[in-house]
Amino acid sequence: MILAIIHWLAIGIAHGFIYFVLLSVGIQNFVYGLQLTKSIITRHVETMAESNTVELWNRHAQSALAVSIIAPAFNEELTIGESIRALLTVNYPKFEVVVVNDGSPDNTLGTLINTFGLSRVTRTPEVVLSHSAIRGVYGTAPSPCHCRMIVRST
Repeated sequence: MILAIIHWLAIGIAHGFIYFVLLSVGIQNFVYGLQLTKSIITRHVETMAESNTVELWNRHAQSALAVSIIAPAFNEELTIGESIRALLTVNYPKFEVVVVNDGSPDNTLGTLINTFGLSRVTRTPEVVLSHSAIRGVYGTAPSPCHCRMIVRST
């Protein structure tokens, strides 16, 4: 009789453990499903926002103000090409990259000229602040107005 009771208790405990495991796995899968649904909805909303932003950007790009990105370059001969290529990938309609080669003793200027096919251009700076003499201005087009990159060597 006692053995029968112990046997039924063991079976009951085993069944209870199985039900507990099944319930916890079910709850875990439910939570994972909610997280997956949330991430899918979030990605969809982000995609819609990006497409709306691109649409707005394309519609109003003509009214965007021009900006200048100023990049100092002192002893940057080894990395200047990659750095300026990265700056030239900016997603903005009207911009120029102004590289200021501030008296580098290495071949930073030569690397820029060779990498981007720069040539000396005439561009008269408007003197607002005092500065050291500009030894040369290099650009990617004959007319500085159409340049995407300008190098000032001081």
